[in-house]
Amino acid sequence: MLTVGQKLWWVSDRYRNTRELLEVEVTKVGRKWADISNRYRVNVQTLETIGKGYSSPGKCYLSKNEYLSEAKTIEAWLSLHGKLSRTYTPPHGVTIETIETVKRLLFGNQEM
Repeated sequence: MLTVGQKLWWVSDRYRNTRELLEVEVTKVGRKWADISNRYRVNVQTLETIGKGYSSPGKCYLSKNEYLSEAKTIEAWLSLHGKLSRTYTPPHGVTIETIETVKRLLFGNQEM
């Protein structure tokens, strides 16, 4: 639950040319939305900010470390994805068992 005066880290949408990281303060809390000091509203459940129209200008994080950790995970995932999407055959020595284990780790029991 967000509280008035709480500090959050706001990060601009990743599809913009540069990502802005800014400490903001919660100024008002409602049931679904909270106002923050950079004049955006943040969803109290998802921490996504609402902008004009349908796009989200960014997202809030409870701490700078939370954002940095997620950013590193996304960067690692994109790196892996890029390497996988450029090849149609597995690297030498990779077995079907290894591939099935990786699929299970990443996607659980979802049908692929």
